[in-house]
Amino acid sequence: MDARTRQGFLAVQFERLAQGVENRSIALDTPAGRFLLTRHGNAITCVCQLDPDDPTRQAALVRRGAVDGLFVISPKLVPSEFGLWLDRLLVDDLGADPLGNVFVLAMDALLT
Repeated sequence: MDARTRQGFLAVQFERLAQGVENRSIALDTPAGRFLLTRHGNAITCVCQLDPDDPTRQAALVRRGAVDGLFVISPKLVPSEFGLWLDRLLVDDLGADPLGNVFVLAMDALLT
């Protein structure tokens, strides 16, 4: 994975979350809104908070399989596939700038 690209950066964040070594959840700030990913044992949820939130963009999430703005993802998904999927969702479905940046806003430490 090449973390210098947006797809690679997203893949690295997913891999770190799926491995569960450091964090249980992360918040990604993207050109289309905020994506909150949380690991729940054998699943990762992705809550989409779109900016702006309109019916057309919500319909795009539904076409991709979201229910009420929520995706459920297997932690066994290949990280590069997650990076590609989220990048395509942002650009193709939500109309984000293909050159826009993604930032990690928050990471919650895994409780022991």
